[in-house]
Amino acid sequence: MWDALRLLFKRKGFKRSTIKYCKIALQLKPKNLKIIKNLIGLLIDTKKYKQAIKVCKSALMLYPDNVDIWMCLGDAHNSLKNINETIEAYGSCLKKDPRNTIVANKLGKVYDKEGRPDKALKIFEYVLGLRPNDGTALEYVKYIKKQKEDEWLRKKITEIIEGPVGVADILETNNGYTYFIQSSYNRLIKIGYSRKIKTRMKDLQNSSPDELILLLLIKGNREKELHEKFRPYRKHGEWFEPSREILQYLLDLIVKNKNVILIDDDLE
Repeated sequence: MWDALRLLFKRKGFKRSTIKYCKIALQLKPKNLKIIKNLIGLLIDTKKYKQAIKVCKSALMLYPDNVDIWMCLGDAHNSLKNINETIEAYGSCLKKDPRNTIVANKLGKVYDKEGRPDKALKIFEYVLGLRPNDGTALEYVKYIKKQKEDEWLRKKITEIIEGPVGVADILETNNGYTYFIQSSYNRLIKIGYSRKIKTRMKDLQNSSPDELILLLLIKGNREKELHEKFRPYRKHGEWFEPSREILQYLLDLIVKNKNVILIDDDLE
């Protein structure tokens, strides 16, 4: 009778009443797995995560190998941002069901959110080993690899841009220089041109509340060409997003070292 009432309230969408009748039904049938799973699902749906965790733990005493309960336990902990408990629950679920790609994707997302991209990447690649066309895993693998590549480029540029020329040693030329300057605050990159490069550098730094980093100079005026080339990444005026394309362009210039002057000190 109670089970029939629970189903009736559930069909009508009365979640809170359904929870109540689930609990009553469990008193009559405390080991009924179907009722237990329904109750846990309803508690999570109504954001009663602490109650859901309590029911999951009790249920696992009866059904320690049930992967659905382990997954729900991880979901409830994840909603409360209990990261260690979330990882433990999802991990236990995967140990019992290694081919469960739904749980594996959830675990990968947790690692990615916590700033552990290497762990996340391994999980998502594991999923693709089971399901090569898994949309979630494919999307995250692409995203994480791009982030790692961008970080590598930034580090590489930082390491390489250590040339023999300081700002004070730059020779003024009639042809001038195209310059790349990066804000230390928001990382935006300014691409400009000046014939009086030393004066221009000082004026820019004096008018900026942020520390500016002079990345490199290109001999001659390439401003218009580069503004057009990187137009999709323009933020405002001569300032551009530090996109992968711009960073790669800078790295290529440094490697070729043709008509390029590297700078090893800050703007004065």
